[in-house]
Amino acid sequence: MNDQDLVKNNVLQITVPDAYELAQFQKEKFIEIRRGGFGASDSSVLLGVNPYHDIPTLIAQKCATDISEEEKAVGEKENVRKGADLEPIILNKFEHWAGVDVYKPDAMYKFVEYPFLTVNFDGIIQLGNTYLPVEAKFVSAYASKYWDRSKRINTLQEGTAKLCGAGTVTDHITQEAQLYGVPAYYYTQIQQQLLALQAPFGYLVALFDKGWELNVYKIFADKLVQAQLVTIGQETWMKVQARKQELGLN
Repeated sequence: MNDQDLVKNNVLQITVPDAYELAQFQKEKFIEIRRGGFGASDSSVLLGVNPYHDIPTLIAQKCATDISEEEKAVGEKENVRKGADLEPIILNKFEHWAGVDVYKPDAMYKFVEYPFLTVNFDGIIQLGNTYLPVEAKFVSAYASKYWDRSKRINTLQEGTAKLCGAGTVTDHITQEAQLYGVPAYYYTQIQQQLLALQAPFGYLVALFDKGWELNVYKIFADKLVQAQLVTIGQETWMKVQARKQELGLN
């Protein structure tokens, strides 16, 4: 597998070939690049399940011309640094757990049909002719309360799609995430990755600091959430473009 393999279905195209290296060693440049679209980590804001940011804040970030102190501080947080350092270890542990090879793409991709959406992958596995996303997470002792360890899977093949009948999209996402045992903001993140790969399911791989335990969660594609992500993403990106025009940035 290589980075080019992921563009063969004409859903994605490579926009930044060396994004992984930039994220590690040129963080401010990487922040600027991320302003060119909505990455998977922005999905929770677009869909209203991010506890820290809202859409107006996201629009302001995408239109900024400098790097704020808040943006700089995010990368310096202890748990963020731990997560970045531990990502290769988490993926390696998953390889041993699953008995499959995990490929780490270097590139940042954007959607051909929805160029306002971008995606970076922690890892990808191939089962048959299907590419599946693997998202690695370090879970601090404090954050472990947002996960349900009893809902982890025990084999790669285990797991079924969860269905709920919640009214609003936000309610739907919240309930679906609870059924899978994962935080809502990670549920939306992997849905953007699943849409990018046209994949039926993917894996959230969580290494818990408490007990130093690896838990794997199998998340299935949610067409409702993916459709809303595209719709709201497009509406919000139009607002970003309009704001940039007002500021003379286009």
